[in-house]
Amino acid sequence: MFVTNMINYAIRGYSVDAMDYILKTINYFSFSQKLDRAIERINRRKSPVISIPVSGGMHKIDVSDIYYIESQGHTLLFQTRKGEIFIV
Repeated sequence: MFVTNMINYAIRGYSVDAMDYILKTINYFSFSQKLDRAIERINRRKSPVISIPVSGGMHKIDVSDIYYIESQGHTLLFQTRKGEIFIV
């Protein structure tokens, strides 16, 4: 799920199987419904673990350990129960 104010990236978001593409400003009720749908989709997966590339290899994260994922420029920040994980 992508949340942004840049409509020109919507097509690319769906090309990576994004659940949704939400333009700012966000209506809370609509966002909470979309987030609930995304969580249900994740929970239906056979493997609730994702692998992310980090320096020196791959890091596996249980999806239930992720609080949120934030994009900061060209860096992804995974905020998890075990701490922060940065992907450049």
